Amino acid sequence: MTIKDRNSRIAFNTIALYIRTFIVMIISFITARVMLQQLGVDDYGLNNLISGVVTMFNFLNMSMGTAVQRFYSVEEAKEDGVSAKKIFGSAMLIHIGIGAVTLILLEVFAIFFLYRLNIPEGRLGVAQWVFQFTSINLVLGIVTVPPTAYLRAKEEFSKLAVLDIVEAFCRLGILYLLYVSPIDKLWTLAFLTFVVTVLYNLVIWLMANRHYREVTRPYVYYEKDLFRQMMSFSLLLLFAVASSMVYWQGLVMMINIFFGVAINAAYGIGNQIKTAVDRFLSNFKQSIVPQLMESQAAGEDVRLYKLIFAATKITFVLSLLIAVPVIFETDFILRVWLKTPPEFTTRFVQLGFAVSVLNSFSFFVTQAIHATGKVKGYSLMTSFGYLVGLAVVYVMMRLGYSFYVTMYVSIVLAVVEIVITCFYAKRTFDFRVAEFLAIVVLRSVFFCAIMVGCFMLLNHFMDEGWLRLCTNLALSALMSWSSLYLLMNKYERDVVLGYYDKIKTKIFH
Repeated sequence: MTIKDRNSRIAFNTIALYIRTFIVMIISFITARVMLQQLGVDDYGLNNLISGVVTMFNFLNMSMGTAVQRFYSVEEAKEDGVSAKKIFGSAMLIHIGIGAVTLILLEVFAIFFLYRLNIPEGRLGVAQWVFQFTSINLVLGIVTVPPTAYLRAKEEFSKLAVLDIVEAFCRLGILYLLYVSPIDKLWTLAFLTFVVTVLYNLVIWLMANRHYREVTRPYVYYEKDLFRQMMSFSLLLLFAVASSMVYWQGLVMMINIFFGVAINAAYGIGNQIKTAVDRFLSNFKQSIVPQLMESQAAGEDVRLYKLIFAATKITFVLSLLIAVPVIFETDFILRVWLKTPPEFTTRFVQLGFAVSVLNSFSFFVTQAIHATGKVKGYSLMTSFGYLVGLAVVYVMMRLGYSFYVTMYVSIVLAVVEIVITCFYAKRTFDFRVAEFLAIVVLRSVFFCAIMVGCFMLLNHFMDEGWLRLCTNLALSALMSWSSLYLLMNKYERDVVLGYYDKIKTKIFH
């Protein structure tokens, strides 16, 4: 595939993913408001708590999904690479085992630890049902990782985007059933979400078998060397991803234990907005990762560096495009969106945006490390950082610090992760750390300072309201466009303008 074809495909995938994200984001914000109204603050916080506990076990799913996609992309770039069919068969064997182990761990948690959480009186029975439905959803997702990873490796993002949009509308339909259901609202929500998840995973399998049946037909495969390679790589990633999930869901549990479900609701809304922004950013990231891994595997060092530098800058600007105006208008947006948002939500939203912006610096460098397969030191170090961070949060809460300490420590960890990532990238593929810090990080921070200064000046002379919000959004778009000249070099500017022309052509022609 030529560079022109690659760029054209990235542009097409980006269009599909952003259309998906825009629709899903709007629907998710609508569902959050209706769910809060229908469930109430306590049940909304309880739902966030239970879903978070199950998600804590999702680290197995995430680490193996990364491993499978990495093997698909890297082996395809080699002339004598392992066939995708063998990789898929080995992945299925591994994921069936992971699904069984995960289900056992979840049931052990339900029996011995679920009742120890700070659950409102009389709601333990419903919480157990919610936990069971969510656990099955997780196991189904684990078994569906191999076909999903292959579709991503083949850059079938437009098909996945359509499926995600359909799923989002199904979840919107759940809201109507919440209105009319005579049964417990939280139980109804969990059951209907379970039904939608089953259908979603079934369609993933049907889609993969229809387009790539020669690879993804339902079978398992065992070859000692391949199985050992995939397990070794996955177990190394396991430490990093596991510690990350334990950290984030540990925060949810500690907030619950020390402060109760009302604060869980505020944290949950803040986390939902952060997740929506991360999904917005992931659209561009997903379209770049397969190309980045192929460049690493093929030894195209020049293209690899250009991809990392350009993609990091673009991701940073995209994060600022949303984060800065929302940070300055959080109170007004929350009142319009939720009418009466839970107390303390504003600060959670603002600090969550700070974490998302910082994470943009380390993502693509991390993917390049994964592509080399040399992840042992990196995984151990990042795991240690997250576990230390969780311990720090616990100690500070015991000493009487507020629940905001969860986000302050998260910001520090995001900075530490940038340092660790650069250090190990230098060791694994001789990454140009000084050049990256000077050309990407420092220039991005300088651009961010200019952007924030402009917003502070504007907000000083305008009162809160719709006019200021619209002006802030317009200023954000203008500043983002100016980044082409204030932040990016000629190559990166040509890449962005080239994508823009391709996107415009595909939309209007």
